[in-house]
Amino acid sequence: MKKNALVARIGGTLPASLLLSLLMLAVSMLSLPPTAQAQSLFSETDARHAIEERYGVQVLRIEKTETDGLPVFIMRVMNAAGDFNEAFQVNVLVMNRRNGELVPQFHHGASGVTYPGNGPREVTDDSGPALRKGTFR
Repeated sequence: MKKNALVARIGGTLPASLLLSLLMLAVSMLSLPPTAQAQSLFSETDARHAIEERYGVQVLRIEKTETDGLPVFIMRVMNAAGDFNEAFQVNVLVMNRRNGELVPQFHHGASGVTYPGNGPREVTDDSGPALRKGTFR
């Protein structure tokens, strides 16, 4: 191809193959998931309003932190006043800052429960006498 023909081709309409390539590139870029920095995170104000509206509680305190690499808010919330047992009860909720969903705090383990610290105590044949020695009457 001569130089003049190339300049005329670029200056005129684009070839169909180039248009198709650009279109495929644009579609593939739209289908890529956004990076963590590009994702918008809930602000403290938005999180407060969302939790208060969703659960009918008052948010007392919000703290930004991370749980397993996930940006979260730890919120202390209080139930509203009323004629029920849970009135004024204070709970802690953990909210995912990316999507606004609550993060579960209980995780099943191999035996059903993951115990903090050393885990459950071993029960042996001499456990009864050992426990009775530590009991004061």
